[in-house]
Amino acid sequence: MRKLSPLALALVLGMPTAALASSDEKIPDAERARVTDAVAAQGYEVRKLEREDGLIEVYALKEGKRYELYVDGDTGEIVKSKVDD
Repeated sequence: MRKLSPLALALVLGMPTAALASSDEKIPDAERARVTDAVAAQGYEVRKLEREDGLIEVYALKEGKRYELYVDGDTGEIVKSKVDD
């Protein structure tokens, strides 16, 4: 059986981490503020923001329910929302 070189092993083990890192992409402060203000104006309490598939994924509360919102970072428009169980 062949041994993997340390470099090859590091590359293989690092691949899943790289895939997960895309959702941890830093959201610029101006975009973060625009999205937070737009969502809060609709009665949501923003808890967390992440970048997801070109949109900003917002975890928020409203009337005691948890929501997962997908927001256009340029306009602040909520593109999709769902109650998060």
